Amino acid sequence: MKLVVSAKALADAVAAVAQGVAPKTTKPVLATGKVQVREGGVATVAATDTELSVRRVVDGDGDAEEGAVLIDPKRAADWLKEQTGLVTVERDDKGPLIHAGKGRRGGRLELADLDPAEFPDVPADGGAATVTVPAAKLAAMIERTAFAADKKEGARWACMGVMFRVRDGVLTLVATDTRRLAMMTCPAVGPDAHAVVPLKAVQLLAKNAADADGDVAVTIQPNAAVFRADGWTIHTRLVAGKFPPYEQIVPKKLDHTAEVVAAVFGRAVRSAACGVDDHAKRVEFRFAAETCEMTGRSEGYAGSSECEVPGFDGDVTLAMDPQFVLDGLKAMDKAAVVTIRMTDESKPVLFQTGDDYTLLIMPLD
Repeated sequence: MKLVVSAKALADAVAAVAQGVAPKTTKPVLATGKVQVREGGVATVAATDTELSVRRVVDGDGDAEEGAVLIDPKRAADWLKEQTGLVTVERDDKGPLIHAGKGRRGGRLELADLDPAEFPDVPADGGAATVTVPAAKLAAMIERTAFAADKKEGARWACMGVMFRVRDGVLTLVATDTRRLAMMTCPAVGPDAHAVVPLKAVQLLAKNAADADGDVAVTIQPNAAVFRADGWTIHTRLVAGKFPPYEQIVPKKLDHTAEVVAAVFGRAVRSAACGVDDHAKRVEFRFAAETCEMTGRSEGYAGSSECEVPGFDGDVTLAMDPQFVLDGLKAMDKAAVVTIRMTDESKPVLFQTGDDYTLLIMPLD
């Protein structure tokens, strides 16, 4: 096996697949990535934890021989960051190694001699796409929804992922931990389908999509989802269980509407939140007379602030977790005009922007 490639290209590929490596495993091969050269000189780097697999194509320098070696992604990434120009991945009489340049006179990183044949097969590309989505759009949709997924141990399993639904020419991404919900839509032509994608796979998808040009092909299968773009493929098993009926959770009508600028409202929330602590994550919001007054209190401390709400003539007081509000605002453009819809302290509060984005937060008792 031999692959001559630029240090940067290989470093980027290793970083792109590193999240697919099993974090804790009794099988040494699952803690590695597989560098492989196939017939025709096509080179790939792959990683898998048996439920999530990722494969990235690497453009070599033309000098390639078929075969495969296993690498420690962290050690390889750290070593490659210190290199410039070309590096060579190959096997000598001592085992696999990476060395600088095309010859063997430069620096080198010797690798553990594990059998590539023991590395699990990475699933095929998945067949015809359900829908295709611009990579930048998909990355933005994930950034604005995935934060709301449940990350706590023992959480409801179906909430530990992001719902991908294609219906009536629209792709919808939804995430919820049952106390908040984030949802975003975009046009996408394709057959109706839905899947709950694990959070680890979604985070890896966002990282790769953010660096990609063109479109991402999304294929939803009965028990898996496949995401493909130019140069990489991600295959993941789906989250089991029934996702909450989000369309029933989002209210169709609320009595009051306020409009604020995301950055301005966020500054006011952060100021009021300086008065809370880990035991009292609660800020009271009073919307009245074209103003929102915010107050956060904990033992011995209090923070308050105000934000103008032009045209608001109602009177609504409710309390929310300030971090929930800030997480949603962080995902929005700073200059975005945010429409806040509410009724009272017993009904959900909606934060919506003009680009088909909705954040729902349940008020605190």
